[in-house]
Amino acid sequence: MTSMETAEPLATDVVGAVKAAAQSANPRPKSTLFSMTRAGAAERIVAPLLGIYLGYAVVRLPEVFEQLEIPKGPMMMMLIFLGILGLTIPSEAWSEIWKRSKPLRLIMVILGLAIGTAQIGIWPTGSYDFIRQRFLVAFVIFLCCLVLLRDRRCMRVAITLYVLCVGAVSYDVLHTYDPNAIVLNDDGDPMDPEVLAARPELRRLAVVGSGLDSNDFGAILAAAFPLALWLSVGSFWRRIFWTGIAGLMVAAVVPTQSRGSMLGFLAAATVIIGAGARGWRRWLTIALVAGGVGIFLMMATGIGGGGRFTEFSGDDYNISGNEGRWYFW
Repeated sequence: MTSMETAEPLATDVVGAVKAAAQSANPRPKSTLFSMTRAGAAERIVAPLLGIYLGYAVVRLPEVFEQLEIPKGPMMMMLIFLGILGLTIPSEAWSEIWKRSKPLRLIMVILGLAIGTAQIGIWPTGSYDFIRQRFLVAFVIFLCCLVLLRDRRCMRVAITLYVLCVGAVSYDVLHTYDPNAIVLNDDGDPMDPEVLAARPELRRLAVVGSGLDSNDFGAILAAAFPLALWLSVGSFWRRIFWTGIAGLMVAAVVPTQSRGSMLGFLAAATVIIGAGARGWRRWLTIALVAGGVGIFLMMATGIGGGGRFTEFSGDDYNISGNEGRWYFW
């Protein structure tokens, strides 16, 4: 008896069929889409550099610590940031960023108003110089932070380094400030102690570093204070460390005697307590802020500036004089 044998495929035929199927299938396209929440490799590398740059450009770190001075360093870092923005961000992504970012659109409106109204101001040349030397620099920093720190991990790294820079400058201010230093008049002679007692603002911190105005430094502290509290969210030791840095900023604003900065601190604390904390964390934040306010008032009273922080009477120069804010508003 005979039987019909079926032809079995050879191994080479199977391999050939697999190759043919693989060649006929469409290759899986690589994802080249721009992510609004994830950063690329180059952007993750540049995040700590951006944090250090903020310390150099905003809080003037090398002006306080001369050993950290890097000739042309901030300019070179800014060129690197602009190069990354131009080479790694596709044109379609810029359109998406424009659509999603209302702050970017508002900043562009402000830039347009600044340029458009500079010509009709009381000093057009000075206005254009301010736009070129100050406003455009701030705009570029804003744009770099908006795009390069869209990834929360990158943002946390950059903010960590920046807040550490602010904390280092705050410590130096508290370490070097002398409330009993001799104050000289316009002729270079020591001022009468009675005059200093009546005008405690004459003892206020004049500058930080070589040119950072005390009011500007106070504004920097008021803006960095909630960032320090944001970094404190998490473990127990993280809360202890970053809350200490926040307290250091509260203490450092006292020598500036900047009442606007004090109001900025209170506004930031109110927002954090009202919206950023829940349950026991809210009460802990309230206790920390209350303790900071107590330290603030104690230090201000100790240097004779407590009255300035609580005095907003009708004869204040901001209200009654022709050189105060009310007059110019």
